[in-house]
This record gives sequence, C-alpha cells and structure tokens, in this order.
Amino acid sequence: MSDVPDLSSDEEHFEDDEWQEMESQNTTVGCLFCSETLPSIDEAVNHCEIVHGFKLGELKSKFNMDCYSYIKLINYINLTKAKPLDIMLSTQPLWDDEKYLKPVENHEWLMFDFESLVEKPTSPKSYHANVENGVVTLSQAHFLELQRTIQSLTEQLKESQTHLEMAREDMNKMKSSIQTIVQSGTTSSNSEPVVVDCVSKLPIEHDAGYFSSYAHFGIHYEMLSDKRQLVLLQYMPLTNRM
Repeated sequence: MSDVPDLSSDEEHFEDDEWQEMESQNTTVGCLFCSETLPSIDEAVNHCEIVHGFKLGELKSKFNMDCYSYIKLINYINLTKAKPLDIMLSTQPLWDDEKYLKPVENHEWLMFDFESLVEKPTSPKSYHANVENGVVTLSQAHFLELQRTIQSLTEQLKESQTHLEMAREDMNKMKSSIQTIVQSGTTSSNSEPVVVDCVSKLPIEHDAGYFSSYAHFGIHYEMLSDKRQLVLLQYMPLTNRM
C-alpha cells in the first residue's frame, strides 16, 4: 500500500462546497467611533475620514507609522475609546506601547492593507503678499504656513538621508557577505580567520529582508485562505521521507 495519505479524505479536510461557503460569507466592518456598520474596510476608512475627521493617511505620514504601529493604533482606540480629534491633534503616538499589539475587537480593521495607504493631497491655500519698495509683507497665517512647510521639507530631507544611509550600509553588508561567501573566508578585526562555508553560518542580520516580507498581516491571511497550499504544507513532511 502507498504511504501517501488520501488528500480527499472527508475526515481530515474541508469539503470544497464548505470552503466556498466560508469564503462567500459577507463581512461587515464596524466604525471605530460610532455604531455605523459599513460593507467593506475601504468604505469604513472613508467613513471615518469624512464623518469623524479621522485620517489614517495623515497619521501614517505624521508619525512615520508601519503596520505594527497601525495594529497598536486600532487596539488603542478599541481599548481606550479615544476620540478621533484627540488622536489627530496629538503630537506623539499615544498608542506606542507593546500592550496594544494584543487584538481586542474589530478584527476586520487589522486586515486593512495599511502599508499601501497614502495621504490624500490637499489643495494649497492661497495667500496675498504685499510688495512695496522692494519689501514683501506677509500675513501671520502665511508666515506660519511657510514655517510649517519648511519644517516639513526639512524633516523629509532628514528622513530621506537616513534611509539613504541605511541603504548604503545594507549594500556594504551585502557586498561584504558576497565576498565572504565567494572567497570562503575572511579576516576579522583580531586577525583571526572566519570561515563561512554555508548559508547557515551567516549572521542572522542577513535574513532581515526575508523575514520583513512576512511582517504584514495580508500575506498570512492570503496563505491561510489557500486551502490546497495548507494541505500540501501539512503533508509534505509525511511524504518527503528519506
């Protein structure tokens, strides 16, 4: 008899019609700040922005948020019942605490592709400047707006320089790693030879790019939604015997 298990067994797998029924169920999304229920996460995000002034894109840009910060934000709102105005006017991320990584409710919000969100451009305000005898006079509002613009551009420049430096360091590390692998060894700072003859002996930092690709909830949701892939992964160790 074959050692390969029967993948069509009713006792160990979902029936196709049951799986399709699960996927066809409609999921509604509740608003974070009121009792309104929306048919999709995109409409819920739009509702929060229009009705409550809660702008995720603006918060993402303001606090340089990633998907982990987004998870903390959603759980912070659910736990503290924070008001949207207080969040938008905050000068620091009030949700920056590891305890907010534990889901509370509104799980549909945690499936939102936050990393693809971009801040919506706003129409620039128009100001009038008086010019007399070579002297330009600005209104206080115009002057403050220019200050904010300069500050924002300065911060963006610093952030870009930081990212550039990080990219340069990553490239140098990659170059060094490749040279080490090709040459089958290198010399450390204390002149002792360090032999690297396989990938498993490379420092864990070299795997950061691979593991960061799995940092978003979306890829895990997509994998868990693929029934056939899960079945194959489950039985691969059983069928791949030496």
